[in-house]
Amino acid sequence: MPSEAQLRADIVEVGRRLYARGYTASNDGNISVRLDKDRLLMTPKGVCKGFMEPSMMCITDLEGRKLAGDRDPSSEMQMHLEVYRQRPDVHAVEHAHP
Repeated sequence: MPSEAQLRADIVEVGRRLYARGYTASNDGNISVRLDKDRLLMTPKGVCKGFMEPSMMCITDLEGRKLAGDRDPSSEMQMHLEVYRQRPDVHAVEHAHP
C-alpha cells in the first residue's frame, strides 16, 4: 500500500489530469482513496481539481466525520461513502463531469 504522502500526490495528479482533459470544470468532481479499512483521503469542497495541493486533502471515517484537514471534504462525500460501504474491495473513487 502506498504511503499517505504518495496517495495525496496521486490525487493531486489525477485532479490535474482530469482538469487538463476538460473532464472537470470549476470545482466539479471529486476523488477519494482508502487509507485503511476505516479511513478515507478525499478532495476538499470548493477547490478546482486542476489546482489542488497535497495539504488540501481531508481525512474522514466511513461515517463521514472529518478526522483531519483544514478544509471540509467534498460536497458529494455521501456518494463516495456509500460505494466504500457497499464494496469493501473498492480502494478509490473518482467522480467527474465530462
